[in-house]
Amino acid sequence: MKMNIGVVIGHYNTDSNNLEYLLDEKGDYLHFYDVEEARKYMNNKGISADEQKKYAVKYHTFCLNCGKEYFLNESDTFVDDLGRGYYCTECDSSFDVI
Repeated sequence: MKMNIGVVIGHYNTDSNNLEYLLDEKGDYLHFYDVEEARKYMNNKGISADEQKKYAVKYHTFCLNCGKEYFLNESDTFVDDLGRGYYCTECDSSFDVI
């Protein structure tokens, strides 16, 4: 099943100092269910632990209220009884990240 939110892997482009996210065969973001699955994917692709330092694992999601797209570090989110969440400053609402 195709996911449109989840965990994504970005590789730092040294020329632009921007993250370039891994894409699937259709050019869409390659999503994972959680950080562990993303790390396992990199290990299975032969990316060493040292090389993985050039990658960033982020939560890719959309605000459920206003639709703003976010790429979040784990430290940007909060965990409560409902799971991992984020506070959207755009529309002043909280929502579940995954």
